[in-house]
Amino acid sequence: MPVGFKAVTAAGVVQIDENHLCLSLRTKGSATASIAHTMSQGATWLLRYRDLTFTSADAPIVALRVTEANQYAGVIAVTRSGNVWTFRILVIGQATNSFQFQYWIFDRPSAPTGSGFGLIVRDAANRIVFNSNDPVIRVVGQAPGDYGSGRTYAFAYSSVINYFHEIVDNTPTGWLTLESIQAWGCRATPTGVQRALQTVFGNVLNGDAPPQFAPGSGLNGWGGGDVNYGFAPAEMSMLVLDVTGM
Repeated sequence: MPVGFKAVTAAGVVQIDENHLCLSLRTKGSATASIAHTMSQGATWLLRYRDLTFTSADAPIVALRVTEANQYAGVIAVTRSGNVWTFRILVIGQATNSFQFQYWIFDRPSAPTGSGFGLIVRDAANRIVFNSNDPVIRVVGQAPGDYGSGRTYAFAYSSVINYFHEIVDNTPTGWLTLESIQAWGCRATPTGVQRALQTVFGNVLNGDAPPQFAPGSGLNGWGGGDVNYGFAPAEMSMLVLDVTGM
């Protein structure tokens, strides 16, 4: 039998034991995506990003929250160097948006410091799997939708968001022209999370002048010549989190 405890709550029996890690809030904050993404040249919808770093020997989860109209966010890249994780946060919006977002990073519970009261559960390797002083991640769903009013919601991805490119050859000869760009993004609502597939750039749809890239620019491995290439964005794998009071 694993070492731990059971708690009887209004929602049922909750078991905390050495075999299951309770992801806990380790840090939070707000930031502004201020670096222009190369894909948003001349676009009505703008792409801007910001990198967040976090040190962990495990696998942290980043939850995001944006609430402004016409503004969506997502994770477009995750890299790891040693124990330093870098999350690239993309915000999709228009010139009137702030491109600000809130974030929460969940990971293995913290080690106790100083003196105080609480309860800690460790696994067989003496690693902390639960610390009663750390807020525990609260998952309320795995798909966008309404989850009830009176709470604060954020969203976390277990896979990065994707782009869709419709690419055509254009003058000067050999240059690459992006006909349209679409990206998944999410925003929080008073009752849950909303997902959108936003056409960030599309000269056919809104009259934008399409951005061009020189031969050898390395965009998706493109090296020049005639190109007609695209891929459809995959459905997001995501978590809807209740971050009320966190």
